Amino acid sequence: MSNVSKDLAVSQMGLKRGHTKCANPMLCVAASSVAFDALEGRRLMASVNALTLFNATSDQAVSSLSNGSTVNVNLKSTPSINFRADVSSAASVRFGYDANTNFRTENSAPFAFFGDNGPNDYASFIPTVGTHTVTARAYAGANATSSASSEFKITLNVTDSGTVTPPPPAPTGQSPYLGSHASIPSHTVLFDNFDNGGQGVSYNDTTPANEGGQYRLDVGADIEFTSDANPSGLASNQGTGRAIGKVRAGEWLEYSVNIATAGKYKFQIRFASGNSGGNFHVEVNGSNVSGNISLPGTGGWQTWQTFEKTGITLPAGNQVLRFAIDSSNGGEAIGNLHWFRFTAETTPGNPPPGPTPGQLKWPTAWQRTNDAPAARYEAMGHSFGGKLYVFGGFKDSQFRVHRSYTVYNPSNNTWTSLGTLPSNMAETHASPVDDGKYIYFVGGYRGDLKHGVKPTQDGSSRVFRYEPGNNSWVELSQARLPRVQGASATALVGRKIYMISGNHEDRITASPTHLVLNLDNLSAGWTIVKAHPDPKDHMSTIVLNNKIYTIGGEYGHDELGDTQKSMHVYDPSTNNWSRLADMPFRSGHAESSTFVMNGHIIFA
Repeated sequence: MSNVSKDLAVSQMGLKRGHTKCANPMLCVAASSVAFDALEGRRLMASVNALTLFNATSDQAVSSLSNGSTVNVNLKSTPSINFRADVSSAASVRFGYDANTNFRTENSAPFAFFGDNGPNDYASFIPTVGTHTVTARAYAGANATSSASSEFKITLNVTDSGTVTPPPPAPTGQSPYLGSHASIPSHTVLFDNFDNGGQGVSYNDTTPANEGGQYRLDVGADIEFTSDANPSGLASNQGTGRAIGKVRAGEWLEYSVNIATAGKYKFQIRFASGNSGGNFHVEVNGSNVSGNISLPGTGGWQTWQTFEKTGITLPAGNQVLRFAIDSSNGGEAIGNLHWFRFTAETTPGNPPPGPTPGQLKWPTAWQRTNDAPAARYEAMGHSFGGKLYVFGGFKDSQFRVHRSYTVYNPSNNTWTSLGTLPSNMAETHASPVDDGKYIYFVGGYRGDLKHGVKPTQDGSSRVFRYEPGNNSWVELSQARLPRVQGASATALVGRKIYMISGNHEDRITASPTHLVLNLDNLSAGWTIVKAHPDPKDHMSTIVLNNKIYTIGGEYGHDELGDTQKSMHVYDPSTNNWSRLADMPFRSGHAESSTFVMNGHIIFA
């Protein structure tokens, strides 16, 4: 019997067993239909079926909990937790914690009580010792709207007892954590990638355990999750999404670096504090080179700001940098540390000094390396994790597209073919941008270029996310563009993608539209901000000091191909554009060969 006929039989049996007499058989059928509709309605209502407890430190499931369950957690063995709501027919889930019935609302799977950073990467929640109540309601609509399920509730008992397993002995001596010295000024350095060596050798922490428990669990420095965007210029993606948490007076961290050139540098540090901040200094091989640097409170432990100090003199060669916390303004933890970088200073008539003998220099000639597996042009190239990824593009003079993508590793001069692009993804003009973990592709054009036909390619409004770490793709269907847009200028500032200008469906008309997508709230979709003052396609895009620079580009791609030399800058904090000095020549289609080096924008 089909599901429909079984449900109808149940409805009719219910009427019979309830001893409801019916003189008119048609009314009995109608009553059965009403009962059947009600059953179907209940089946389609959102519901919470279970809560799964996760050890958020290891991202491993601990147990599945039914409604009314009690679960015990010992912080000694499980230092941080999270819950996943296992739901049916739900678009959102609202969680409650103790008296706060609106603790958090999640609009997408895995519907995590304390949020997540992607599949199998749960944010860490550290509950206080005692008894707590966790609740969940599933909703048919986004943002806890439309019909709601009944309340699902569990009791959480938290203890902190037993013996703490001490970390393993520190390795003998001190060495760079990533295996090689960070290059100054080329690299931005994550604070959580401090040197090997252990307590008293490469770091000093005032508490014995890694209280954040998010990374490098064999050390006592406190490393926690951060929502701050990953910076550019990293030597490695190892340690991204994490930060040193709640540093205190008397603590310090050391980093092995190679400084390309002796001279004066600007120092930048990414810092957040829910307290009133404090003071620290930078040492090189035991000498204070920075003087006092004051870091004020920023208004929250995840409210990140970049602070800088100029005029710091650094020697050339392999050195050890120490970041020493001197004092707290309130006698408590001064804040969280995400990353730091040094940039060579320049003044009019005083360009940065040339490299010292034996240090890195600009090459004087081109060198041939291994060829790519296939020839392609107008491909979507992107540098990520020290490797060069190449997606799609045209393969021949007939403008037939590649559906493949590949990666080049400069460290061993090898190419690796990675597979085929998702079936609905644009092969060209899709504007890649990354957040340190994922590469995002926005809009673009699909299929072979059709000569003599308008438009010459089909446009796309889709958004895809690629994860290099496991070579996997996801379409962000909730983040589709409001209309087709390709060959746009795309940039990431903080956790927001900015998509600027480009062409519409006809591959000719320049779009003035400037869109923003918050990666932490994909369900909200794209919002419109101030339009680019000179709409074009194929502009180069650079983010420097949280501002977006657009350079060159062209008008009327398929028909005019009229290249331009204008340059503009956008400040997201004020939602304003400004025009800067023109380039000395006209150029477009240089998106993948424009970059920042030593605080300068290089357009090649």
